[in-house]
Amino acid sequence: MEQPTHEEHEQDAGPPQPPITVPLSPPEDCVQVTEDGGVLKHILTEGSGEVPMLHARCLVHFIGRCLPSGDVFLNSKEDSQAAEPYIVVAGRDTTQRATGLNLAVATMRAGERAAVYVTDPAYGYGEKGSFSFPSVPPSCQLVYEVDMIAWEPPAEGVDRRTMLYEERLEAAERRRKEGNALFGEGKYTEALAKYAMALSYCDEDFMLQLHGPHLDKAEEVTNPVYLNMAAVQLKQGDFAAAAHNATQVLVRDPKHIKALFRRGKARAGMGRTVEALEDLSSAATLDPEDREVQRELLALKRLQKEEQKAGASLFKGALGPPPKPKPGGGLNDMPPEPQQQQEQPEAAAAEEPAAGGAAEPPAAAAAAAAAAAARRTAAARDVSGRSSGGGSRGRGGGLLQPLFALLAALLGWLGQLLGLVKRPQAARR
Repeated sequence: MEQPTHEEHEQDAGPPQPPITVPLSPPEDCVQVTEDGGVLKHILTEGSGEVPMLHARCLVHFIGRCLPSGDVFLNSKEDSQAAEPYIVVAGRDTTQRATGLNLAVATMRAGERAAVYVTDPAYGYGEKGSFSFPSVPPSCQLVYEVDMIAWEPPAEGVDRRTMLYEERLEAAERRRKEGNALFGEGKYTEALAKYAMALSYCDEDFMLQLHGPHLDKAEEVTNPVYLNMAAVQLKQGDFAAAAHNATQVLVRDPKHIKALFRRGKARAGMGRTVEALEDLSSAATLDPEDREVQRELLALKRLQKEEQKAGASLFKGALGPPPKPKPGGGLNDMPPEPQQQQEQPEAAAAEEPAAGGAAEPPAAAAAAAAAAAARRTAAARDVSGRSSGGGSRGRGGGLLQPLFALLAALLGWLGQLLGLVKRPQAARR
C-alpha cells in the first residue's frame, strides 16, 4: 500500500505536522548505542546528572518519524490532551518492537535532547511493520527527536505475582549483572546468591506459561544465569551442581558450546572421564577454533591414558609375573607334585609336615583337622544308627550321614587348596 506523502498529511483535517528540526540522515558525529550500529545517537543539547539505572522509569517527550520521508508516526505531545510525557524503561529489550528507543534513552541524562536513528528495522518495528497504532511501514528506518525530562530507579520489592512479563525478566537481568560484578571481585558465594535470586523471577511456573518468542526471550535471560552459576561452582569445586546447571541449558539447546564445555569440566572433576570426553569432544566439533576447549580436551585425554596405565600396572602387580616355559614343554612356575605318602592315621597325618620339608600352613592344618573330626563324627553316628535297631534316632543318623560326608570332603579339598597355594611361595622363599 502506497504511503501518503508529507504534503498530503498537511491537507488532512488533523493537526499539522511539526516542523522537522533534526537531520533525516545520521550525522558523522553520531555515537553508536548498539555494537552493530543499528541504533545511533546525535546529541542536540547536553543534559546533566547521571544516566539512568538499568530499567529505570524515564519520563520523555519524543517525535517519531519514518525515513526517508520524515512522516510522523507518533508524537507524545499530541497523543493525549494533557500532553503527558511517555514512560520509557531504560534498556528494556524484552519487547517485540521499538527497542531502539529504550536502548538510546538508557544513555541520556536529564535535560538532554537528542536525535536517535534506528538504521536497523529490527530495533524498530521489524520486517512486518505496524498496521495498527502506531502505523509504521514494513522494514522502515526511523528517527526520534527525544527530550529526556527525568528518571527514577526501577521498583524493587514488588510481589512477583503482580509483575508484568517484562518486569520479571528485567528484575532477573539486574540481579544477573550484580552477580557478575561480585564474581569479578572473587566473591563467589555472594555472586551465587544473586544468580539464584535472578532465577527466582523466572521460576518453573512462569516459564511453563511462555511459548514462542516470549519463551525465547526468557531463555536469553535464564541461560546466562545457569552458565554463570556453573562457572562459580567450578571455582568452588562443587562439580555435581555445576554439571546440573550446565545441563539446564543443554536441555533447551543441546549444541550450546559453553554449556558443553562447563559440563565436561564438571564431569571430569567428578571422575566421570568418559562422559566428560563426550561433552568436550562435542564442543570441539562444534567449534574447532576454540583453543580453551581444545586445551581442556587434550589434557583430559592425557589423564585418561595415565589412568589406563596405572590400572594396568595395578593388575599386573596383583597377578604376579607370567609363568616361564620350560624346555620340555609346559610351565615350570609350579614345583613338582610331592610323591604320594603311605596312608597314616587321621590324627597323625594332620600333625605331620607337608612334603618338601616345609610345615603345613596353619590354615591348611586346621582345615585338615576339621575334616578328620567331621569324618570321625560321621562314623560314630553311623555306628549309633546301626545299633539303634532302625528307630527314629537311627533314621535321623542315616539322613545326616551323607551331609557329614559331603562336609568332610569339602573341608579336605579346602585344606589341599590352601596347601597348594602356600607351597610355591615357600619354595620360592
